[in-house]
Amino acid sequence: MGHTCDALFDALCERPRRVTLLALARHGERTVGELTARLDGDPRTARLALVHAHLPRLADAGYVEWNRDADVVSPGRRLGEVEPVLDAFVEGDAFPGGWP
Repeated sequence: MGHTCDALFDALCERPRRVTLLALARHGERTVGELTARLDGDPRTARLALVHAHLPRLADAGYVEWNRDADVVSPGRRLGEVEPVLDAFVEGDAFPGGWP
């Protein structure tokens, strides 16, 4: 259980990861461009961070499937493990002002 919990908190510890997971949970498959548009700051910097740091980490954990050739991200086999936590924070207003 510890390993799963660690992976879950790692997936949620950075805002771009939370935004990505929430978008996939709510809307299904998204392009990297669509995900980047949801992030704050310079779009080029946000895309670089998403592509080089966040998506690889989420894909390795099984939360997303990332087709680099098509530039498409879809829900991974383990996304269901993180959805209840996302729902609790979004619906419960646990992080006012800064969530996701």
